Parts: sequence; structure tokens; C-alpha cells
Amino acid sequence: MKIQDVPFMKTDWSKIPSTEHPGERGLALWRTYFGGESGGYRAAFHSKLTSSLIGLSKCLVFSLFLFAVACSHAPKKRDPASSMSLVLPSAAASMEMVSSLKNIIDRIDGEGLPPRSNRKESWDSTILRLKNEASTANTAYDLGRVFKRIDATYPNLHAKVFLIPELDEKATAGSVQLPFKFYAEKVDRHNKSHRYMLVATGSDKGSVQNGDELLEINSISIQKWSDENFIFCKFPYRQQCEVEFFDNFRNELLGWNRHLPLELKVKRGSQIFSVSSNPEIKRNNQNPEDENANLPCGVKSGRYKDFALAYEGQHLCAFESSKHPQAVVLRIDSFRYEDMPFAVLDGEVQIFWNNYWRLKSSKVKTLVLDVIGNYGGQSPAPYYGLFYSQPYQEQYVQFKKIAEFEQLEILESLFWGDKGKENWFENIKKDGSFSKTAAGDFLGQIPQFCADRNKDCREGLFMPRKNGFNGKVKVLMDHWCISSCVGFVSNIKDLLKDRVQTFGSPDSGDSAYSRLSIFVSPLPNGKVEAKVAPMKKARNPDNPEPWVRQVVSVTRSTDKDGNILSGKPQQIDVWVPRLWNQDYDSWAAEVFRQSLKK
Repeated sequence: MKIQDVPFMKTDWSKIPSTEHPGERGLALWRTYFGGESGGYRAAFHSKLTSSLIGLSKCLVFSLFLFAVACSHAPKKRDPASSMSLVLPSAAASMEMVSSLKNIIDRIDGEGLPPRSNRKESWDSTILRLKNEASTANTAYDLGRVFKRIDATYPNLHAKVFLIPELDEKATAGSVQLPFKFYAEKVDRHNKSHRYMLVATGSDKGSVQNGDELLEINSISIQKWSDENFIFCKFPYRQQCEVEFFDNFRNELLGWNRHLPLELKVKRGSQIFSVSSNPEIKRNNQNPEDENANLPCGVKSGRYKDFALAYEGQHLCAFESSKHPQAVVLRIDSFRYEDMPFAVLDGEVQIFWNNYWRLKSSKVKTLVLDVIGNYGGQSPAPYYGLFYSQPYQEQYVQFKKIAEFEQLEILESLFWGDKGKENWFENIKKDGSFSKTAAGDFLGQIPQFCADRNKDCREGLFMPRKNGFNGKVKVLMDHWCISSCVGFVSNIKDLLKDRVQTFGSPDSGDSAYSRLSIFVSPLPNGKVEAKVAPMKKARNPDNPEPWVRQVVSVTRSTDKDGNILSGKPQQIDVWVPRLWNQDYDSWAAEVFRQSLKK
């Protein structure tokens, strides 16, 4: 039986036609609803003999059981309008939901909160502000927006909040589309005040023009909006948050949402005037098309001027140029191979080695590694063996000792099923290290990725290939280099030392290894339930579905000596500014151009 795409719904059986199914005595009337490839059934029985009704009632029970199974396996969908019927918790309970979430984050957080210390408003002060917003929420969407803002002010890109549909206006009603965008005039190494320039995007481009300066939104200076944006931003540096300013505003993470007016004060030359704007609500595309999906490693032809594709893999491509015969560009657009095992990434590297790098490596004097926009994925450990000639290890991780640590499903979530970490955990329990570590402290660092999963993860090293590469490395990156991409950049720099230069803008500094979920829901008695759960249950929770499911990073990344790397982006040797009228691909092309000059 195939059960999928069956919505949660009420069935008006009177409107579904019946079909007759005769039995040995009497007949049964079936009313059948088909959802996906499975049906729900309701049956009525007509018989002259009472004894036959008893027998046939078993069929009814079984039919209703099938219907229940179909519903229980259906995706948890609700009518978008159901937000109107959801009973909001009391103001006190709403505030308690925020407090409960905050208290558990404080207890189990590993690397999200420390980078937040550079904000003007403290974590505690921001949460107090959001508690007040929760207490005055007039609708379920207002309450849901509070929890989205909590997630936004927790600066970790691995963290994410999941809400029941009744709380999530963006998911149910659609996303905000504005007839303009705005960007800082220039974002560079120097963290200073900016002018913000408008870009007209809507069909009515007469209101604003490209290059108009944005002064205020709803009578609040754009600089104050920028200050708020830094408070509700996932990245550690203000420059990174400036690049994401418009998107954070449009996504209703700041002090504006679709139900408020939108008045702009604009400067054009010496003229200052006001513009009223009306947002458009666009239904979310569940399967958006990726315009770069069919390009080699997602790269448009203009990024590497004078270079042409010489090798193409799934996520690994090489480019060469007759003008630069001793230079090679390696584009690695992802370390993620969907839900495929580690061996798939290893296989990509092996094929690249066999078919290209094995014969090429010793001849290359300049290697450009482009990981701009690489969101990470699986362990990049096999890559280092292409460029480094000694045994090596990846970044290290420290686990926080929390109350739930020894629960089996929590351990499975923390360790990702890695037998090497399970062996390590058994050993530190035996030698007393675990019991000696106080609750809330971090255990000793171990490799994020075990070289030999059959041993204690602290044992063994990864082995290099006989690559013969002795050239210089230019790493191209930006703030969307996250997860294992951050570890990759850090390790390349650590292994190859002064042979490496970095170009572009700093990475995210977010290489979080393990995450857990926090579930928060109001109870009928006016109290609040909050608990810790495995990360996977944030997307696939048990019934009843918790109102709020917040993913939190619970480990921190370090080097082999225990020095903390979490929230500390790799420093940039050549910072390439972002200009307001420059699209992403043009900026990436400029980063590449700068790398060839140095």
C-alpha cells in the first residue's frame, strides 16, 4: 500500500457516493475516499440476520483502521486558514513559552550564543523584549513571528525553527514580495556607517529608481533599522549582516511585517520625498527551480575569465587557461551528496584523482579553490589528501555534558551513528573522564570525523595521496561558506600554512557538528511543556505535533589543542568589497580576478 500526499482533512461522508458490496447474507454500502493511492472507507451494513451483522462489523473496524493508518502516515498538513481557529495561549503562557525555550537554549547551547557578544543588545535583553511581544500577540501568526525572531537572534546557521502551520504565516499564506530592494552602498573590511541604495524591482518602477538613497522606513532612520538587523542576524560579523539586511527585512524578522504600513523616505539628488509601498504576497514554490542546476558545478561562464572547463564531476570541476598554463581553478560547490553515505564524496575525489589530478598535481603552481556559496555537507577529509603530503586530521569537536547526554536517542543524534565516537564515549566512561566533567562543561576534544570508525575516534589519521603538489593556494570564499566548508577552509590554512591566501569575504565561522531539538507547546491547563529531543524530530515530530521546534547547536568546534574555532570566521587576506549594484555572480568574478593579481 502506497500512502503519500494525503492531506489532513474532515470528510463529509454524505457527499461521497456509495457502492454496494453483497455478502453471504445482506449487503454492505461502501463510501470510499481516495487520497494519493490509498483510500479511507466508511461502511454501512444491511442484513436480515443479527449474527451476520456482528461478523460484518469486524470488516467495519478493519476498514476504519485502514483509514486511520492512511491519516496517520499522511504529511501533517493543515488548512492555512486554520490559524484563525487556533486558540491562543494566555499572555502568561505565551511568555512562559519564550522563557522555557530560552532557558533550555542557555543550558544546552554549544556555539550559538558566544558569537552574539558583539551585539549592542544582550541576549537576555532581546529575549525580554520578545517575551513582551509574545504577551501582546493578537493572532497565532503574531506569536509565530516571535519565535522566528528568537531563531534569528540566535546566530547560528545550523539552527532553525519549525512551527505548526497555524503559527507560520509565510509557510501558509505566502512570502512577502516588495517592488524594491535596498543594499549598503559598499560593504568592506572597514565596519562603518553606510548609505543604502534602492533598486527598483516591481512593475511600477516610477516610485523609486535605481540609485535612490533610502533614508527612512516608517519614520525610523535606516541606520536604526540596520542596528536592529544586526541583532536579528545569523552571522557573526556586522558586514555579513549588512549583505543580508534587505532579505531579513523582507522576511519579517525585524520590526516590520506585512500587516504594517510601508512608507519610505527617499533622496534623489537634492530632492527628498516619500513613497508608499504595498507588498505583494506570493505563494511559496515547493520545488523552486535552480537556474544554475545544469551549469558545471553551478558556475556561470563569466566567473573565470579566460578559463575553460577541463574536468567536470558532480560537485567538483576543474578549469584551465592557455594564458595561465600553470594555474588550475577547482570549483567545489558542495560537500553534500543528499543523504548518500560518506563513500560517495570519497568516490568523487577518487574519480577526480584517477582521471585528472594524479597527472596534473605536480605541474600546478597556482591552485585556486573556489568555495563561494558552498553550504557544506559531508566530511571533506578526502580532499586534503589531494594537496597535502603528510597524515592529517580534520577539525575537532567538544561535546557539552547535558542532562540528556546518556539517553540513547540523544546519543545517536549527537554522534550521527559514528561507531568511533561511541567507542570514545565508552572509554571516557571507563577512565572516569565523563564522571569528572561537571554538568554544563565540555568534554575533551575529539576529531569531528573519525579516521578509523572501528576504533576510539581519537586514534588514527587520514592518509594522503602521493600528489606531488607544492604550489600556492588561493581560496575564494564568502559568508555562505558554512558547515563543513568552514572546516575545509580552516584545515587548508592550517595544513598548508603560508602557502594559502584567502580572497573575498569571511566565511560564516559556523562549523557546528551536532544539533538537538527543543520542543515547546502550551498545555490545556495553562502550563507549558518544553523538552529536548533528537534533531531529526524537528522535521518529523511525533503526534501531537509540538507548536515550536527549535534546532540548537550543542557542540563547539576546536583545533587539536582545544582552541575554540566556533563563531570565528577565517580571516581574509584580500577583502573584496560588495557594491550595492553588483550581483552575486559579478562579485564572485571580481574575487577571482583579484586572486590572479596577487
